[in-house]
Amino acid sequence: MSDYIVRATAGNGSIRAFAATTRDLVQHAREIHHTSPVASAALGRMLTAAAMMGSMLKGEKDIVTLQIRGEGPLQGLVVTSDSHARVKGYVFNPNVEIPDLYPGKLNVGGAIGNGYMSVIKDIGMREPYAGRIELVTGESPHRLCPVRKIRPELSAGLESILEICTQTDPAERFSSCAELKYALEHSWEMDERYQKRQKRKLAGFFTPVAASICLGIGGIVFSGLETQASQNTYEAYLTAAGNAAVKEEELGNYEKAICLRPGEKDAYLQLLKHGFLDDELLTVEESMRLRGILTEQTASGESFESVFSKNKEGYAAFCYEAGVAYYYKYEETENKKQAQSYFRLAAQSGCLTGAHLVRAEKLSLIAGYYTRIGLVDAAGDDLVDYKQYWEDLVEVSAGNIVMTDNERTAVVVYEELIGQILFHGENFLEAGARADRIREQLAQVQTHLQQDFTGKDLGGADVFSEIKDRLIQQMEEAEYLLAALEERQGE
Repeated sequence: MSDYIVRATAGNGSIRAFAATTRDLVQHAREIHHTSPVASAALGRMLTAAAMMGSMLKGEKDIVTLQIRGEGPLQGLVVTSDSHARVKGYVFNPNVEIPDLYPGKLNVGGAIGNGYMSVIKDIGMREPYAGRIELVTGESPHRLCPVRKIRPELSAGLESILEICTQTDPAERFSSCAELKYALEHSWEMDERYQKRQKRKLAGFFTPVAASICLGIGGIVFSGLETQASQNTYEAYLTAAGNAAVKEEELGNYEKAICLRPGEKDAYLQLLKHGFLDDELLTVEESMRLRGILTEQTASGESFESVFSKNKEGYAAFCYEAGVAYYYKYEETENKKQAQSYFRLAAQSGCLTGAHLVRAEKLSLIAGYYTRIGLVDAAGDDLVDYKQYWEDLVEVSAGNIVMTDNERTAVVVYEELIGQILFHGENFLEAGARADRIREQLAQVQTHLQQDFTGKDLGGADVFSEIKDRLIQQMEEAEYLLAALEERQGE
């Protein structure tokens, strides 16, 4: 094939541009799938986008997948690409025929209709990163919001370049990649021309000498104000987020602050605590949005999370709070699996002390088993060593947890110990744990419940009384289970 992708960087690495010609690729796809013209156009766009996104991947086994589900007759598309921009894909309904939008313009938007597009990036982590956006027209947006409303730190020259690139009339865009490259490399000159035009406007109101003096002073003043504004923009975004009356406006300001300074902790922590957890619940959508922010890339191609992790104390504080959020407040049943990696990172950072370190270590150990329970290796053996699991549960629940941490963590640990006896008691016994040792642990839990708690960390004595009654009932069920298992083993 004669297709190729061109990459460009400019603005000291603050901008990356990709352009591709994929005529042969799209023709080959049309021949394989026997697609109609409008289906070929839709599939071609997706294949091209996937190829460019794939070329940004770094690992040999990394994969990016784009999915569109729409209400139109095309129904949807799926394409994938690896890091070498090798793509494949298909259209759900390849034979769609609908009237053109106007002569010579295929109605791709009408064929797709309203719906959504998902982007899934698998880079070899435990779970792939996924994001979803709503499709309003089925087409790419014809008019972009001025970029400096979203990223005010960018220059006016770069904003002008983006406006030219997104003109609806091809004649008004850059005529070639070379012209675009030149404009990117000289974007600051465009800023200077803009400033000169503004100066000429001011000059019309004053005499030439007075104008020169005023402009000189103004240049110094505005330069100082610009520097001060740059320093204060981060704090301004945080203040705007705290004062926002609409949730999306609040979240947007936190994200803008993160984009401006991805290595600072305050915006991440406030986004998590005030933006997502104001209702004491972390939803799936909020979790995906958080992951999307962390995996967003700087102009140099480094993820925000990678930049943030260099701030050891700030990143450790965030990981701890994220672990707490996923462990206690995530709406999905996979909460402990999600929490484990954050708690592990926080505990291993060397930045946590006291109760925070104790909690991170204990909950990381508990959560870690949830990533392996129910899985088997190539030989069919369990990945969990249930004897070691039992010993870890004993270690985690040892001592006065209320004193070393707090009542809430103690309840979580005791619930885990009792719950795992109920669910995996037989596995523990078969692995070599003794029934009398298990009963001893249950008795110790009951003693701690009677002596260590006041209810102050749990919402009051009445709330704790309900929790205690529930745990005691579960311990009685565990005792019955142990007796039944022992009886069966003796037969």
